[in-house]
Amino acid sequence: MPRDKTQSHIRIIDAAKKEFMEYGFMDASLRRIASNANIQVSGLYKHFSNKEEMFASLVDPVVQGFMDCYHMIEDNYYSELDNFDQETMWQEQRGPSKVMEYIYEHFDEFKLIICKSQGTRYDKFTHDVAILEEKVTFSYMNELKKKRF
Repeated sequence: MPRDKTQSHIRIIDAAKKEFMEYGFMDASLRRIASNANIQVSGLYKHFSNKEEMFASLVDPVVQGFMDCYHMIEDNYYSELDNFDQETMWQEQRGPSKVMEYIYEHFDEFKLIICKSQGTRYDKFTHDVAILEEKVTFSYMNELKKKRF
């Protein structure tokens, strides 16, 4: 009968998060993670194929949640174009505060993404979000121009 890997997986995740928070991705040590999780280094590979996959397991759900939140706000802006009111536009927008609430709810993960991800596919996250925001803003402005606001 196979052993339940749930408890060791939880220990690995906890140890990995502490290691990445302290050392960042580049300087994180699989040996220290294994030691702090009370397993052999080879045991890590039963859970993750490499260090970046381990890092991704910590931040991917948060990145996906952030993008879902971002696109929901984007959709709301576009859906409100037909009822656009210049006078109340800035008073009723809760989008930026929703994003900030999400970031603060996942502060450690965002610290990993923004400050500790050098050497991973996330190391350009802020740049990628800025490019996305620029694209969405220009698109939204073009839609406003079409409606002659």
